[in-house]
Amino acid sequence: MFLRLVQAKIRPEDASRLGDAYVQGIMPALERTKGCLFAGLAQSARQPEDVISLTLWTSRDDAAAYEKSGKFMELLSIARPFFSDSSEWRLHLTDDLRLEYGPVPTEPVVVSFDDVPSHEPPPLPESKSSEYFVRIVFMVVHPGRRTEFVRLYLTQVVPALKAVPGCRFMQLAQSMENADEFISFTVWDSRRDAERYEESGQFTKLRDFLRPTLSSLYQWKMDQETGRGALAHTSEDTTVRAYQFLVGKPFRK
Repeated sequence: MFLRLVQAKIRPEDASRLGDAYVQGIMPALERTKGCLFAGLAQSARQPEDVISLTLWTSRDDAAAYEKSGKFMELLSIARPFFSDSSEWRLHLTDDLRLEYGPVPTEPVVVSFDDVPSHEPPPLPESKSSEYFVRIVFMVVHPGRRTEFVRLYLTQVVPALKAVPGCRFMQLAQSMENADEFISFTVWDSRRDAERYEESGQFTKLRDFLRPTLSSLYQWKMDQETGRGALAHTSEDTTVRAYQFLVGKPFRK
């Protein structure tokens, strides 16, 4: 499975209208596109001007064929009237493994992630309202420890998430741009379910299972947090992004 995230900034007051345009114009076209398994539009829970269009594909080749066909730019024109005039943010991993956020031109940013062969995730739910909630955790893994990281995720994180009330879907994916960058993508029945998960301390506990495989700078920051002295902010910390689904639909193929 292959994951594409299209990140953009909109005028928050236009979110509902963009959702309607997504359902009426973008989603039907994606449903007819070879290899597209799911399409959804979600809005940031903390920064309502930030939205993502999330699509899942059977393979990298199908996603690449979609983009090369010109269909992506065609569908982008449907959403463009709702974009804000300000620049978008993007997640960028520098050559020296620093994680940076910065402004880019007003064109949306496309980030691609390849599925890590693992468990068979449950099907993504259909969402016709804002009931479902998305958490995306960005992590940078220590070079040379990717295999161990994946093993710990499969043996510790996946079983734990399956047991958490409200967790509907979970998937680990690896960045196409940098092999040391991963995301853990989860879908929840509601925002409150995701909040209870964090408040219970389970997220921190699972993060600690993965800690030995995360970047050395990240481990150093964790040591400072559990010991004495000032906290050290590093660009390789785990980054959690939370989104509310506006619309979403799995495609039966």
